[in-house]
Amino acid sequence: MPPYAPEDRQEPYYLSIGKIDKCFRQTPAPYLDARSALRHIEATMTQAERARCEARSKILKAMAHPTRLLILERLSERSYCVNELTRIVGADVSTVSRHLSVLRHAGIISDRKEGSRVTYSLEAACLMRFIGCVEAVMEKNAKRQMACLKG
Repeated sequence: MPPYAPEDRQEPYYLSIGKIDKCFRQTPAPYLDARSALRHIEATMTQAERARCEARSKILKAMAHPTRLLILERLSERSYCVNELTRIVGADVSTVSRHLSVLRHAGIISDRKEGSRVTYSLEAACLMRFIGCVEAVMEKNAKRQMACLKG
């Protein structure tokens, strides 16, 4: 069970805010479920915290598409132009260009014009460590599900 969910709860909690654990421990009665606790946390969030969380959310949303994740994996190896990425992804140029635009506006990738050709490269290689972390969570979840099926 996630560290922010009380052991006596049966329903899953999908909250990632660090303050949720403190909220459950320190406040016994009014916050009987995660949703009401989250509403309390959001109400007490400072403007700086909200801005930081919104900025993080924009980056994560830009990554939240299977095609964009594939593009990021390829760009972690080397720079590519749109035509190369089109062949890799298996989509038309306009679709790949749109995905690249979303990633570029989020600051995740950059583009460089070389004559008539534009190449794209990964700006934040550290995101690949994050993707590795996501895969570790996926593996852990799969093991947990297998244990439940055997159990």
